[in-house]
Amino acid sequence: MYEISVHIVRLLLGLVFVAGAVNGLFVLAGKRPFMPVNARATGDLVNAGYLYPLVKVTELAAGLLLLTGLYVPVALLLLAPVVLCILLAHMLHDKPLIWAGLLLLALELYLGGAYWTAFAPLFETGL
Repeated sequence: MYEISVHIVRLLLGLVFVAGAVNGLFVLAGKRPFMPVNARATGDLVNAGYLYPLVKVTELAAGLLLLTGLYVPVALLLLAPVVLCILLAHMLHDKPLIWAGLLLLALELYLGGAYWTAFAPLFETGL
C-alpha cells in the first residue's frame, strides 16, 4: 500500500508542476493562461527578467522527471526552493490559497521521506 501511495503522490506532484509550468509559459508567451494566476506574484517574476522563465523551465523539467519516475530525488531537490517560494508567496500575498502551498509542502515532504535513502548522505557528518 505504501508503494502505491508514493506512486500516486509522485504523479500528483508531477502533474501539478507540469500544468503550472505550461500555464506559466503561456503567460510568458503573451497568451491567456488556462488556470488562474496570482497577477501580483506573476508580474513581479516576469519583471525580474530571467527569473520567471528559469522557474517555469525548472518546474517543467522536475515535473516531467516526477511523472516518468526518473531521478525523483533530483526532481525533489529542484522543486524544494520552488515549493518554499510558493508557500511564502501565499502566506504573504494570497492568504485564501495558503492551503495550496501547504499541500505542495506536504507532498514534497512525503516524497522526501519515501526517498530518504537518497538524501541521507547529505546529512552525514564527517568525510
